[in-house]
Amino acid sequence: MSRILIVDDEPGIRQSLKGAFEDEGFTTDAASTGEECLRKLEESPFDLVLLDIWLPGIDGLETLRRLREQFTNIRVIMISGHATIATAVTATKLGAYDFIEKPLSLEHTLLVARNALSHRRLEQTNDMLRHQLEERFHIVGESIPIKSLRKQIASERRTGLQSIFVGAPGNGQVLAAASLGRAAGVSVFRIDLSAVVSRYIGETEKNLDRVFDHAPSASAILFFDEADALLDKRTEVSDAHDRYANAEAAYLLHKLEAHPELAILAIRSLANIDPAFLRRLPNVLHFQAALHVPSTSIS
Repeated sequence: MSRILIVDDEPGIRQSLKGAFEDEGFTTDAASTGEECLRKLEESPFDLVLLDIWLPGIDGLETLRRLREQFTNIRVIMISGHATIATAVTATKLGAYDFIEKPLSLEHTLLVARNALSHRRLEQTNDMLRHQLEERFHIVGESIPIKSLRKQIASERRTGLQSIFVGAPGNGQVLAAASLGRAAGVSVFRIDLSAVVSRYIGETEKNLDRVFDHAPSASAILFFDEADALLDKRTEVSDAHDRYANAEAAYLLHKLEAHPELAILAIRSLANIDPAFLRRLPNVLHFQAALHVPSTSIS
């Protein structure tokens, strides 16, 4: 059960709140000053603090400021009978979850406290999921082919560097792209290529222009998801330079080669991709579903 610390210089309020929360099954403790509050937080873990603004010694706002510097995961609800709107705004900026005015309604106080604790549990769950993703991210980001791409990105001559990530969605391609962006110190922009492709002549090229025109100023890695939407459209045609080329795919390749940062094409399979296209994009990473670690044919 959650632990709650009640901080108020009025003994009656401390006892009333302790009784109300303990009746609801919470574990509570109490303090009468800001200094005592900070000392108790150092001695024992708490999930929620109900903190009066007007306290002897350091006041509630200063206690809140020090508390948030040391205990960022604790939720704080401020309580006061004489506070102004400006005080409430200051408390919120300092990190208070909510603000309750005296005289206190026990029913309302319990409701706000439950909401604060629910919000804390949600953040803890998000942190846990983020940690799990970072562990998976580390596996992908430290694989040999990703390290190879990192070295190329870090080199001075990286204009026109492209890579193809092959595998079903969810096998680690996005995490690998994020790893490369972090290593290079640049943002990663995800573009759904299926939304860029148009059935109207010339519109796909215009859409690609809009993407690439904004990218250089942002210094970003471009991650083209669902690239099959364009590359699978290639058909055999007679052309002096490339007998397999079609206008849209050739235009995309031209834009990729001119992009100053890494450009990544994420596709599901190489089966329907023209070999002529692949010859100009030699960095191909295959992402496996089981381990989320790509094999490679980087040359």
